[in-house]
Amino acid sequence: MLDGCTDDRLRREALGYLNSATIDMEERLKVLERMYNIDEPSLACKCELAAVYGKDMKKRKELEQDIIRDYWWWINHYIYEYGDFFGEREERSEPPLGSEKKILLIEKCMGIFYALFDKDDLGEYLFYEGQYNEFLAREYLKTGKIQEALDCFEKSVDGWLAYNNLPDRYEYKSVLTDRLVYDKSKQFQGGDYPNCKRYRSAIDKNSVYNVVRDNPRFKAAYDKLIQR
Repeated sequence: MLDGCTDDRLRREALGYLNSATIDMEERLKVLERMYNIDEPSLACKCELAAVYGKDMKKRKELEQDIIRDYWWWINHYIYEYGDFFGEREERSEPPLGSEKKILLIEKCMGIFYALFDKDDLGEYLFYEGQYNEFLAREYLKTGKIQEALDCFEKSVDGWLAYNNLPDRYEYKSVLTDRLVYDKSKQFQGGDYPNCKRYRSAIDKNSVYNVVRDNPRFKAAYDKLIQR
């Protein structure tokens, strides 16, 4: 299976069985490293591999930062799920959360985010600066807080543009990320959520923005997306 199969899902599954059956630590290390080098290794694989590495090894430190980033991603993901920020739950057993509570949840997300990433060293995570502020702008508009909404809308546009102007390679400098490197050629290319054209289309279709479409601040920020 490992020598002839080209399906990463099946190869990953075979390696998982092999890892479970391997007692010798040196052999397990080889198996785990093969699992890690397949695209999108699981968090469980990373944690197990870190446990096998020696405490002072460079690879372990790099992997620990990768694991910290993964744990942050999952926390962020489940706060998004809890708040249903993408509005994908058609069937509900209880009423959706109100805008005030959603604003508090996004502020929680941002607090956790900026505890891990430094504002002047966001790299590919400029994406989230755009996304958080996009969510906030929408919820502030629903509560009638126009100036707060415009503040966040401007920040969201700047975040999207900065992300789309990111160089192909970026080396982080912050204390919890300085062993990580962003390499555009190795990133998952599916989906178009960070795409400025997609963002513009979503704004055009969302009626929540109708109240500010003629506002000079909104127009100026929106025009940046058109120029992009």
